[in-house]
Amino acid sequence: VRDIIVCGHSNCGGVMAALAGNAPPPHVNGWLSNLQMIVRLHDEELAAIPNEADRVQRLVELNVMEQVHNLSRTP
Repeated sequence: VRDIIVCGHSNCGGVMAALAGNAPPPHVNGWLSNLQMIVRLHDEELAAIPNEADRVQRLVELNVMEQVHNLSRTP
């Protein structure tokens, strides 16, 4: 593999659900658990962003950074 692209997308429903803090349906709980962890780790930063759209966008960015970090630890 020469190149790996990790990207996020604007207005991601999963990101919005993770920010809402509601219990997700069981069939998506595993998928959202990583996003929920990122929300907990960056709670203060995210809470300080008054605009919801900007908060969603920031979580998209934080998630991409976390996934790049996860890939860097993969042999």
